[in-house]
Amino acid sequence: MKINLSRTFWVLLLPVMILWVGCSGREGEQETETPAGEIAEFPRLMIQPGDTLFFRPIGHITDGYQTPRHLEKEAVHSFIFVEPADSISNIRNYESGKTLNFSLGEDLMISAKINRNQAIGERIRNLTATVKEPYEGVVTLSVNDTTITGNIDLVSQNRLFHIRYDSISGLHYVADIDRSKLDVMQGSDPLELN
Repeated sequence: MKINLSRTFWVLLLPVMILWVGCSGREGEQETETPAGEIAEFPRLMIQPGDTLFFRPIGHITDGYQTPRHLEKEAVHSFIFVEPADSISNIRNYESGKTLNFSLGEDLMISAKINRNQAIGERIRNLTATVKEPYEGVVTLSVNDTTITGNIDLVSQNRLFHIRYDSISGLHYVADIDRSKLDVMQGSDPLELN
């Protein structure tokens, strides 16, 4: 019985090569995507639930979701997935004078009074609100037909919160941002508020 070693070699080597090529083709994807369940790389922003709040936390049902891809590790203290407590169509029609309530942590609740609800084109409404005492700051929200984005700039506490929509999970989130990591030009110091 004669064994053809070169044929046996290729029969054994071919599956290994296919596996290697398949894995190396995914190498770039693995570097840019966060595996499911790794939300822990960002601490969870612990906001309070409540019927009168603008957003409700839904972090308890999102443990299997990936971290939103636009979160920059260096600039984010914590984040949590949320959902608007009211329908987006109602939010688009909020009038000047209406008060919005936000939980921004276990012990931080703020209220903001809407100053303006302005149309930006046909699909977008831009809401601006002033944070009420004892805090100072500004809330800006951009609301289209399906999503809300914006910022809560809590000047008196030197804190900044981003409200964003993550298209992969289909969820909104609030992120507590490290202001010192923003507005930095290469070779310069971060901008600071006095």
